[in-house]
Amino acid sequence: MSPEPDPDPIGVRFEPGVVFATRYRMIRRIGRGGVGDVWRADDLVLDIPVALKVIHSTAPEARARILSEVRLARQITHPAVCRVFDIGEAGGDLFFSMELVRGDDLSALLKRVGRLPSEKVIDIGRQVCAGLAAAHAQHVLHRALKPANVLVDDDGQVRITDFGIAVTGPDTAQHTRTAAPDYLAPEQRVPGSPLSERTDLYALGLVLYELLTARHPFAQSGAAARPPRPSTLVPNVNPQLERVVMQALSPDPRDRPASAAEIAATLSDIDARRDTAPVAAAAAGRQIKTRGWLAWTALTSVVVALLVVSLFFLSPGVRTLTAQDTIVLPISTTPPASRSSTGRSRWRSRSRWSSHHS
Repeated sequence: MSPEPDPDPIGVRFEPGVVFATRYRMIRRIGRGGVGDVWRADDLVLDIPVALKVIHSTAPEARARILSEVRLARQITHPAVCRVFDIGEAGGDLFFSMELVRGDDLSALLKRVGRLPSEKVIDIGRQVCAGLAAAHAQHVLHRALKPANVLVDDDGQVRITDFGIAVTGPDTAQHTRTAAPDYLAPEQRVPGSPLSERTDLYALGLVLYELLTARHPFAQSGAAARPPRPSTLVPNVNPQLERVVMQALSPDPRDRPASAAEIAATLSDIDARRDTAPVAAAAAGRQIKTRGWLAWTALTSVVVALLVVSLFFLSPGVRTLTAQDTIVLPISTTPPASRSSTGRSRWRSRSRWSSHHS
């Protein structure tokens, strides 16, 4: 998580160095939300740095729900889901400690580099889908997915966080609006309507759209039935990725993909086709070169043969060939345009989060 500057320390409930809940030494605040703060802290029991989320002053029913839901989130074990280590209450506050991710959330990343190229969006989307699929397999919905809740570490690995305000599958008919209003699915705007895995997929579509275009799909049109296609706003959008995003943004949940695993498979297929294209092109190039070499060798052999025969018949006093005579035809094994591969290979490094401004 990237540190959040705190120009006004007045009102901060903790100070660096304070030990909270007899276990966590507070280092610095790295995030602030509507119901609490996130601190970088040292876990004195596990002896590791953690992200500690402290939730202030909630009603008893809300406290019970949050505790229950964070316990559920602890059951999700997947590389793309931020691990939850501990949960409890201290000094009238709820808290839970999480894996400390050294990197940025997608919201900060967009502000820093602008929109991302399709290949990066595919990679992020595939990882997020894998994490959501793991949560859905435990019958846990996130229902609050947004760019700020998706972290990307320095190696480009994704972590979904804030499952602490998720809801379980059987209880989806009763829900409150805990997600950011801009990332609510249509069914979340209707009190009492049932939620499903496809509710999270709608939020995923919003996130991927924003990564592709650096703008929210409804930034100008409001909650329109269908946002403009990303390719009408920015160039070089992968058409298959665009189809996935637009399907996820279908107002009717029944028109969205069936599951996060289905979207992950589609995105992986796009990745595989892109990765094999250079190999196929190289193979075709080698085949063309081989054909050219064979044709050149055959032509060289014919020319040399004609030259030898001409010299034989045109030279005076040359005896007639007999059955014991031998004609030697030199055949080159190297085409005239051969190239040594030594020293030709190039290693080109790219910034993992290079911006893509066209």
